[in-house]
Amino acid sequence: MSQLITIGGEKFSANVRVSQTTSFAAISEPSQINPVLNATWEMIADDSAKRPAKGDTLIASDGTEWCVQKVTTITHRGVWQCQTYTAMTDFLPYDTMNILRLFAAVPETCAAGAITGTPTIAWRRVRTNLSAKLICDAVLSQNKRETSGDEKKLRAYFRDHVPMQKHDLVELPDGRQYKIARTRKSQHTHGWTELFLTIKTDPVVIR
Repeated sequence: MSQLITIGGEKFSANVRVSQTTSFAAISEPSQINPVLNATWEMIADDSAKRPAKGDTLIASDGTEWCVQKVTTITHRGVWQCQTYTAMTDFLPYDTMNILRLFAAVPETCAAGAITGTPTIAWRRVRTNLSAKLICDAVLSQNKRETSGDEKKLRAYFRDHVPMQKHDLVELPDGRQYKIARTRKSQHTHGWTELFLTIKTDPVVIR
């Protein structure tokens, strides 16, 4: 996707590829690391004096400011390739979520101590009002940067330590429930947990 961008007052025509893989970086406060969007910009390398540098700010046609992390000259193609990131700003209007977990319900017993029922399963909220950032997965795709996206698939970001189990569910404040398709947490997430969520079309009943 080609557009006109500005770097240091200079105008460039550039092609952009927005990554759907998020990373984590400090935008304004060095100690405050948050999830960020990543993009690769390519522009014609026609004047070495205008070559972008690490730390420059790239301003896209929609006004979004991208911080330049790395610039590589691709000699055989005659282009500068800029690796950049920008703060996420399209979060959903929810700042908390609940974690639902499956339990085995204890059968009832009679006065003599005999079991009168059969074991059943039940869903409970094991964590409520967990502080989180929620974003539509579609917003992270290149062509849907400015839309609210399809809320059937979300990503959730939180910093609290919450041991996740395979069949746990996520519940939003409006009652919608999501299955956890994948969890990402490593040294590269700097203490954040990233959940990849898919809406549950047959919501469970909470006890």
